[in-house]
Amino acid sequence: VMPLNGLKEMQESVGGMIEMTAGNGWDAYVNENGLMMDLAYNATATDLLGHPIVGNAVFFGGYDDEGEDIDISDQQLNQLLVGQARTAVLKHFNTRRGGK
Repeated sequence: VMPLNGLKEMQESVGGMIEMTAGNGWDAYVNENGLMMDLAYNATATDLLGHPIVGNAVFFGGYDDEGEDIDISDQQLNQLLVGQARTAVLKHFNTRRGGK
């Protein structure tokens, strides 16, 4: 989890052009060509957004009155960190059992 400033940093974070997606009260930017680029499945983003996500996701807290994206809330940040920890534990468990 890290703060990003501006379009260039968001594009660098997702590895290309960004596309906005939303679900389950979450908003995120993802790589608009992620599926064509065969980016890795993102279990945390998929779980939070409620639909399949590949590659990195940049989460934000919606938009202000002027249409600018805003930071996620402290509550959303905690949910995101718990999701990342859960994904890391599952990945570790699956690796120890011979999975990927």
